[in-house]
Amino acid sequence: MLTEPMPASPVGQIRQEDLPALLEAGKAIWDSVYSTKKPILAEVRKAGTEGGHRIPHLTAADPDANRLIHDVYTATERAWLSAPQELADLHAGLIPSGAGSFETVLPTLLFVNGETRPLGYATYGGLVRAAVQGMPMDSLRHMARLLVGLPAEFLGYCGLEQLWSFTRALPELPRPARSRRFPECGEPAGPLRQLFGWLESAPVPVGRRRSPAPAAPPRNGPPVVNQLPERTDAVVIGGGVIGSSIACRLAEAGVGTVLLERGALGSGSSGTTAGVVRTYFPGKPLISSLAVRSLAAYHALAERTGIDLGLQRIGLLVLFTEDHQVQDFRHTQAAQQAAGVDVELVTAAEAARLNPLVDERTILAAAWSPEAYACDPAAIVRGYATAAQQAGAILRTETPVTGIDPDGRVHTPAGSIRADTVVCAAGPWAGTVAAMADVRLPVTTYPVDMLLTDTPSSAPSDPLPMTMHPSSLRIRSWGDRILVGMGRPAPDETRQAWLQRVSHHLGTAFPALAGNGLETGWSGDLDVSPDGMAFIGRDPARPFLYAAGFSGQGLCQAPAAGEIIRDLVLDKESWTDTSGLSTARCLSGSAETG
Repeated sequence: MLTEPMPASPVGQIRQEDLPALLEAGKAIWDSVYSTKKPILAEVRKAGTEGGHRIPHLTAADPDANRLIHDVYTATERAWLSAPQELADLHAGLIPSGAGSFETVLPTLLFVNGETRPLGYATYGGLVRAAVQGMPMDSLRHMARLLVGLPAEFLGYCGLEQLWSFTRALPELPRPARSRRFPECGEPAGPLRQLFGWLESAPVPVGRRRSPAPAAPPRNGPPVVNQLPERTDAVVIGGGVIGSSIACRLAEAGVGTVLLERGALGSGSSGTTAGVVRTYFPGKPLISSLAVRSLAAYHALAERTGIDLGLQRIGLLVLFTEDHQVQDFRHTQAAQQAAGVDVELVTAAEAARLNPLVDERTILAAAWSPEAYACDPAAIVRGYATAAQQAGAILRTETPVTGIDPDGRVHTPAGSIRADTVVCAAGPWAGTVAAMADVRLPVTTYPVDMLLTDTPSSAPSDPLPMTMHPSSLRIRSWGDRILVGMGRPAPDETRQAWLQRVSHHLGTAFPALAGNGLETGWSGDLDVSPDGMAFIGRDPARPFLYAAGFSGQGLCQAPAAGEIIRDLVLDKESWTDTSGLSTARCLSGSAETG
């Protein structure tokens, strides 16, 4: 979305055979600017190279810097194919602070464009490179204070709240008491106040409702109105893979849908996992049936949207080191196969062939399920979000929910909206969101750390399967490295002791990795249920639905969860018996494991 027309600089010679295509492109641009007003997606690449965007997913040693880089990566991925809502609001003159509202839209756009380019191209790019190269966090904060504080604060005022939030997350910028650069909305100020105000919302205590942020005084025009529709059929709270899937299913079924996400799309649990979609869940055939249906839906999504979800079949290998584990597999294999899972028992030697890093002397056998795929979680979220928007859903990011009234009115800093049905898909925040509606959702937050280690020279060139060890250790290929997961430190365990424990299990289960150093990949929070199975259902006393507690498995179940919630909203019979997914199994004390 352009902020102003710009002449292009020549970068090479035009070939005669390219003239017809250039004429066609020129006509399309002319029509877009002066007729259709529709945006044009453009891609610049070297001739003869493969199309598609590829953003390098960089990692840093510092966990805080790494988490921020991951959030920036996710937001950038999201913005490739659809303009962020905050940019659309800026173009429409609907910024909460009033910037661009009083016949000053074009100057505001020009200011934003002039500040964003150098900030993004030079400053933020330099900070990311410095973080990846190991610059200490204190030095990064000092750089940020010197280079990005004031322009980022200004851009946040002009509506680019996500960019401002990224800046605040890195340097924890100290600000003068009620900054004279951008006074708080409502304070008396000079003429500058009419265009450049202060836009920072104070933090809201958990479970309490706050009024919408105050608008600029109506000096030369009306006050800023509620940015949300007055009412809708369904509000979906949470913009990860679960929430975006639900929004897509509801909108495509003709349900008026508004999705509210507290940060960027996919910035919660969806970006925390190992990025694998599998169908085999030992001992949980109900969950396996959801995963089988979801995998088919992902293939269909990629086909109908044309979005590359990064699906690459790698397979799943579950190692058994005790006799009872082998017997448990034999007893549940029929139920798994009835759920549609392709899984078989293989010998220790066969397991070592499937993953040459496995020491067959340390295991008895293994379960092998070929239908497991590496994927791109950000692309999946983007695919469902794009489909939801195309079906008429409204998606609002950087819009945390601050309260839910008994009549279905949902409150946010951007305004309030009344919904016939509220759907909670808020991941690690699901319990807090449910409590706002006086609903008990027994979901806890579980922090996890993902680690990276070097791939030994003896490893095959093909990607390793996702391999799970009874110790809870799991590994898989991650580019030219190996991704390692084993939960988090115990409550009474230091991080160093935990890393030593992970290293010990790693060297025992996979001798070729013995002695390898472990580096922080990324960390985040999962929403976990008491029995490790998701909660998908409806509160019996109010129009409040929930899809949470996926315990790190949401990526594998999101499409099916979207279908189940859609059927509940429409009061239709579901394709499967969902009674075992209700919170009643835990709240009544009769938990079942599926």
